[in-house]
Amino acid sequence: MLLTMAGRTNKILFRSTAFLVVAAAVLYGLNDYLFSGIEWTPLRIPVELVEGREHAGDFIAAWGVVYELHLDADRNLDLQEQNCLLGIETVVPERCAGISPELILSWQVKANGEVIAQGESDDSQAGYWGPSMGKILGAFQALQGQSYRVAATVGRSSPQLQQSNPRLQIAVAPRERKWTYVWSGLLIAVATCLLLLAIVLSVVLGRRSYSRRDH
Repeated sequence: MLLTMAGRTNKILFRSTAFLVVAAAVLYGLNDYLFSGIEWTPLRIPVELVEGREHAGDFIAAWGVVYELHLDADRNLDLQEQNCLLGIETVVPERCAGISPELILSWQVKANGEVIAQGESDDSQAGYWGPSMGKILGAFQALQGQSYRVAATVGRSSPQLQQSNPRLQIAVAPRERKWTYVWSGLLIAVATCLLLLAIVLSVVLGRRSYSRRDH
C-alpha cells in the first residue's frame, strides 16, 4: 500500500516537473517571438553633408507610436568638438566658443503625399550618446502599417562632420520602448521561476526514487 502511494506520488512529481519545464520553454519561446525581432530603427540613410544635397527614404511604421528623426554619427571625433558641431552642447555652451554648429539641414516627413511633420536642425538642441551619438531633429506620431517618406536637404557643407559617417535615422522614441521591457522582463521572470520550481521537484523526485530503491 505504501509502495503504491509512493509510486503515485512520484508520478505526480514527474508529470508536474515535465509540465513546468514545458511551460517555461513556451514562455521563453513566446518572449523571443514577441520581442527579439522588433526593429527599433526601421530607416537609416547615409548622408552627404554637402550644401544643397537632398536625401530621402521610405519606411512602414510597425507600431502606432512616436518615432524620432535623428542625425546619427560615429563617435570618432573629439567628443566636445562633435557636440558643438552637432549643436547639442546645452550643459556648458561656453565650451563651444569659437566652434559654430555645422549641422544645418531642413527635414520633413510625409504620409500619403501630405507633410505631417517638418523642421530645421536649429529647432532642436536635444542629443543622445551611446555606441553612436547624434542630434534628435524632431518627432512625430505614426499610425501602424502606414508608409512614410522622410526627406532632408543639407543647408551647409560640413567636411568635419562628414568624417563621422552621418546617417539620417528613424527610431522608435525611447519612452515608447518601456512597455516591451516590462512585458519581456515579466515573461522571463515567470519562466525562470517555473524552471527553478521544476529543478526543485526533480531533486525531490530523485531523492524519493533513491530512497525507494534502498527499501
